[in-house]
Amino acid sequence: MPDLTFLSIARKDSATAARNHPSKLKSWFTNLYARASSASHPPTPSRHLAQGPADAQMQSQLVSALPLEIRRQIYEHVLDSYGTVQHILLCNGKLTHMRCVMPSAHSYFQTYIARPGVCDTYDKTYRQSVRNGWEIVPLLLSCRQVYVELISMLYSYTIFRFPVSAATRFIATVPVPYLALSHLHISFPLFSPMYLPFRSSRFGFTAANSRPKSDEAEWEAFWGAFARVRLRVLHVEILDHGVRVPEQALLGPLRQLSAGEFEVVLPWPVGLQTSGEFGDAGFSVRRPPEGTNMMLEIHVEKGYPGVRNGRRVSERLRWR
Repeated sequence: MPDLTFLSIARKDSATAARNHPSKLKSWFTNLYARASSASHPPTPSRHLAQGPADAQMQSQLVSALPLEIRRQIYEHVLDSYGTVQHILLCNGKLTHMRCVMPSAHSYFQTYIARPGVCDTYDKTYRQSVRNGWEIVPLLLSCRQVYVELISMLYSYTIFRFPVSAATRFIATVPVPYLALSHLHISFPLFSPMYLPFRSSRFGFTAANSRPKSDEAEWEAFWGAFARVRLRVLHVEILDHGVRVPEQALLGPLRQLSAGEFEVVLPWPVGLQTSGEFGDAGFSVRRPPEGTNMMLEIHVEKGYPGVRNGRRVSERLRWR
């Protein structure tokens, strides 16, 4: 049990002091009360003084001394150092982000194999190189006025690059007013032969082993979530994994979307059996430049019946 004898000693000393020096003790308590009151209750400003804002945050030098135009320039400088291109990932069920270290190196029609050479967001070395992207959060939490002024700039000034899994969570959690300001770049690797008849294709996929109907439902639900908001900029990049699908059916769910700038990048050239025309769609379609073949070929090396040296022979992917 803690020693509380100091409290009784203090009371005895106070009583003795009150008997010996009543006026001094009264004066001491009066001054103490006045100091405590002034600390917890700021004095009412005089009517002859300029009435400042009641909120102490508004009295800071950043807000009170600098005009909004200058503050915006400061915020832009902070956002530049933070990274204007951010990779948004889904890690353990939560959204995380990392600054793109080479935003100018990204271009369309890079092979899927070449992309890790630009930004490999799952590589440990890459993750170490982008550790300085956290400083924007303390700034947003430092002041309500700074948050109000900065948060819309953050969404309109930053390019967000997603895989589909992270984009789903992002759309579900970010408020619609901020989504409307956003510039989103979504990459979708096409593994499943969606919108194809239920039969084995020449690539070895079947309705049984690829669950195309389930994938189609997820694909349509994903784009249905976007229909509730008009985005500022939306770029959708389809990555080819050897699956040719009917383009009209694949991009049909995207027709319900709207964006100030809306572009879909396809890896397939014009003239394929699955090609489509999208002149009446609300988005533009970009294809590989003439002479560039981004189509993925799958070659199956066949030796003995599916086995070589005790191991199954797997499919090899080759870009040409």
